[in-house]
Amino acid sequence: MTHEDPALNYKTVCKMLNIGKTTFYELINKGEFPKAFRVGPRGIRVPLSDIQTFMEKSRRQMSED
Repeated sequence: MTHEDPALNYKTVCKMLNIGKTTFYELINKGEFPKAFRVGPRGIRVPLSDIQTFMEKSRRQMSED
């Protein structure tokens, strides 16, 4: 992760993907965001590149259906 690839908190990711907190954590547990990392005891961040990859993958799956 670099300055060009900022890390986003769960609230920002949820807004971008229009999902809830539970779904966010389920996606992390499934490995959809492989570079997610903890910040302190309660915070978690996901690199923007992971979110973009997830969104592109989701778009491709929707266009194939």
